[in-house]
Amino acid sequence: MNSVEWVIDTWVLYQVSDFNFNAFHFLTCILLKPQHKVAMDREGKIKAEYKRCFDNPKNEFQCQWWIHINWRANKVVSSYSGDLLARHINHLIKRLHFHDDDLPFVGVASKTKDKLLVAEESDYTPKVRDYLKNNLLIRVMSIYEADSFVK
Repeated sequence: MNSVEWVIDTWVLYQVSDFNFNAFHFLTCILLKPQHKVAMDREGKIKAEYKRCFDNPKNEFQCQWWIHINWRANKVVSSYSGDLLARHINHLIKRLHFHDDDLPFVGVASKTKDKLLVAEESDYTPKVRDYLKNNLLIRVMSIYEADSFVK
């Protein structure tokens, strides 16, 4: 069985705080189905973003998900460099006004075999999504799309 690697923007985790059913289901499937993995950067920037998200959780699910991800890290987490080529960084930040906090997510997604990034926040405008798709082969998915994919 081939694994599917997901890069999950913290926006998804915040949606759990707002009791978004698709976010709950998607994140639960990541834990329960062995073919799914969470991809993070070796530099630890994504983990730091996740940790910041869980500093003031609005519900217990967030904390439990994070505990299980860490507890089962060797089975559910894959690790890549979050670095991007300077030309991609310059284009994303200077031309498309992309937020630099999201660069590690894009860097990791560009290196996974599946190139799936789950995010819906305003930083991922249609122009940014087009650039990621056409230049880095990254598919930016909504929570709804990702949840439908894991079912």
